[in-house]
Amino acid sequence: MEIVNKSVLVNASKRCADARSPLRAWCSEMEDGVWKTPVELKEQFPNACTVCGDLVVFNIKRNRYRLVARINFQKDIVFVKSFGTQGDCDDIIAEEV
Repeated sequence: MEIVNKSVLVNASKRCADARSPLRAWCSEMEDGVWKTPVELKEQFPNACTVCGDLVVFNIKRNRYRLVARINFQKDIVFVKSFGTQGDCDDIIAEEV
């Protein structure tokens, strides 16, 4: 899959040094992955939560952080919306839903 809006991840790595390694691992898995449905994605990311169709919330660093992304499964594109604590991301999710 192609990851769009990586600047969110770069900024997150600068702000949250403890998330650098988990974010690199997430990027690697996403770029190597091929999923055609949310169900297939959940097989590899069982803690991911699909919200409102194509909006997916990933737990990063044992749920210390959350990454919100919009995934177009037909085009193999992941658009990173936000990264932060649960409270930070809840606001983004509420706006999207």
